[in-house]
Amino acid sequence: MKVYKYRGGNFERDLKSLKKNFYWAPKFENLNDPCETLINTDPFKKQSQSFAKLFGKEKSEQFLEVEKALNNLVEVKKKGIGIYSLSKTYLDELLWAHYADSHKGFCIEYDLDLLIGSYKSFEKFSFPVKYTKKPPEYGVRDINKTKTEQIVQKLAGYKSRRWNYEEEYRIVTGFYGEHPYNPDCLKSIYFGLNMEQSEKDLMMKELKGRNIQFYQIVQLYNSYKFDAIEVNDLKKEKNSYLKEIPPEITGNSPIRFRIIKQDYFREIKAVVEIELEQEVDKKQLEWIANLLRNDMFRIPKRLFIFYYLKNDKIRDIAWATTHFEESELKISINDFV
Repeated sequence: MKVYKYRGGNFERDLKSLKKNFYWAPKFENLNDPCETLINTDPFKKQSQSFAKLFGKEKSEQFLEVEKALNNLVEVKKKGIGIYSLSKTYLDELLWAHYADSHKGFCIEYDLDLLIGSYKSFEKFSFPVKYTKKPPEYGVRDINKTKTEQIVQKLAGYKSRRWNYEEEYRIVTGFYGEHPYNPDCLKSIYFGLNMEQSEKDLMMKELKGRNIQFYQIVQLYNSYKFDAIEVNDLKKEKNSYLKEIPPEITGNSPIRFRIIKQDYFREIKAVVEIELEQEVDKKQLEWIANLLRNDMFRIPKRLFIFYYLKNDKIRDIAWATTHFEESELKISINDFV
């Protein structure tokens, strides 16, 4: 499934996030709808009071404890979660006007499965927004629905029907702020009708080699509708980002490599395994290590990278390792492998 993010108003910031492979999930209170995370718990209160009258003081106290626990859970989730709002369309004139700086910005296309599956160690939930006349209710029947996903969907999965033109799809994260993703999830970028040509040129230059299709949004003749036309030809472009050491580093032909495994544990550490098509020297290992550190794993205090040679049948021991501890890089080549 493809999903879309409209961007505008701060080109440098948005280009940086694309180059460094992350999205920003803000707190719910920083979104533009003041009714975010609104849940009507009155039904629960009324129902619990009725049950309490039927079953006596002991049951009344039990329901009171459940109500307190519910309120605490809701408040904890509210304070911690981040909400990344996306859409199912890239052709809505209102979205371009409201979220892409009056058509001067751009729109990002993601592969949703790759986006949410980038790092499984991060808590995240995804679902389409439901548009309703009234806020979602929480009643006694919901007591057993205490799984985090169900609570989060109640909190962040509903909006007023007036917002339904957005066709919103949300990723709700366990913490707000910066979230890294697999670069392969970024598929296309659509330039707005009024986007500056200099910004288009810079974006295509900075993101070259990443297998990204660029489009220009155009207005159809005598119509309110839009369409998109291709700007670049991917068949003529080499997909080299995070796949090869360039000639300016090797001093000769490029050397191919591929990331075969990556684990990211928020601010603590990241572990990456790489397969090289041939042996390389320390300068080339340093280039790969710095590329991963700068573009993908800037936040973790430690970054461990293990390198294996393509033709090695036994991989009990890595051919080489690079290890970042804060900003210090250590390189080791195991000549005996």
